[in-house]
Amino acid sequence: MYSQTPSGKASKGSCGVESFQGRLRLRLPRSLYGGKQKYLTLGMADTPENRKAAEAKARQIELDILADNFDPTLAKYRPKTHLAVVEPTVTLKSLWSDYVNAKSPNWSPSYIGNEIAAVTTKIEAIPVQEISEATSAQIESWVIKNSCSADAAKRLLTQISSCCNHAVKSQVIKSNPFADMAKEIKTHKERANEEDEIDPFTREERDLIIEAFVTNKFSRYKNINGRNSSHSRYANYIRFMFLTGCRPSEALGLQWRHIHAGFILFEQSVVKCGKSGYICKSGLKTQKSRRFPINKQLRDLLDEMRLNNPEVSLDAALFPGEQEVTGFPHVLNTHSFQQGAWETVLKKLGIRYRKPYQTRHTFITLISNEGSLNVKDVARLCGTSPKMIYEHYLGNKRDLFVPEL
Repeated sequence: MYSQTPSGKASKGSCGVESFQGRLRLRLPRSLYGGKQKYLTLGMADTPENRKAAEAKARQIELDILADNFDPTLAKYRPKTHLAVVEPTVTLKSLWSDYVNAKSPNWSPSYIGNEIAAVTTKIEAIPVQEISEATSAQIESWVIKNSCSADAAKRLLTQISSCCNHAVKSQVIKSNPFADMAKEIKTHKERANEEDEIDPFTREERDLIIEAFVTNKFSRYKNINGRNSSHSRYANYIRFMFLTGCRPSEALGLQWRHIHAGFILFEQSVVKCGKSGYICKSGLKTQKSRRFPINKQLRDLLDEMRLNNPEVSLDAALFPGEQEVTGFPHVLNTHSFQQGAWETVLKKLGIRYRKPYQTRHTFITLISNEGSLNVKDVARLCGTSPKMIYEHYLGNKRDLFVPEL
């Protein structure tokens, strides 16, 4: 059916190839469009090679007409001038790496070494890495199946969602397929930590514990390899913790230069940093720094400590020991202390076991219920919030009574 005259005109009813302003086009049969002339522009220059392609296209149209398979919209025959854009595959690993690099300047070294390092290990183990709506359910399923608890799965998905939110803001991906996914995971209870596991000692228990450490009441050893190995080597630390209510990390971060005439300046903490060991970081858990007034009890303790070590440097740790800390003096090993002397003393005294962190909760409970300081002052003194004190230290400690009306 396809034919072309020397003048470039096709025979009646056929599809012809024409050159118009140096570009090739197809002239379609008028019968297809109610007598109106219709053209299909091919977007090709009039060259011998392109004419062969145009003739093949005309032949295809004629065959479709014969087979009653002609596409009147001509979409089927239009040249594919634009290649489909292939979206690059975005992986969870790459998004997480970008997120960590962007956020790490604002994170503490301990957070990076502990939480972020653990999340990185988990993300690298996820077998499905492509980020899309289709794969997000697979990733969620893997996370839930391979987490030790529902709470752990929830924390990991929260981190992944934060990472994807950052990618959306950076215009790397269009939407976050993990948004609100963590909220759907139900946990039995929020993860407990030492800060909110509040189970204080009584004043009497506190005094018995201090006395046992000061007097070496239950110590089996006095000296090992020339070092004081008795329980009394922890006495100053225990007294200090009960008298200040500070966090263990804050106590270990103290140097003698932080002890002033009327106050102690807490401004750094010794914390564990992943596999790299312990470091001393600037700032506290909830504050950059905190001044703690020195009362007579605390002054007597500090004077006694200084008297026993008069030549001590201002840069020396207030509580020295065998624990190595990067770029900082060795400090007391709280892990060895807790597993050894602390556990022994409580057991021998018949006091129900609680972690040493309860020294902080004991101090806050006693001072909150003593009544001479208002809740805001106690919160500022201890580096916590009034809400925390109302809910955990006062709420269940005071006896309720109905006043006469």
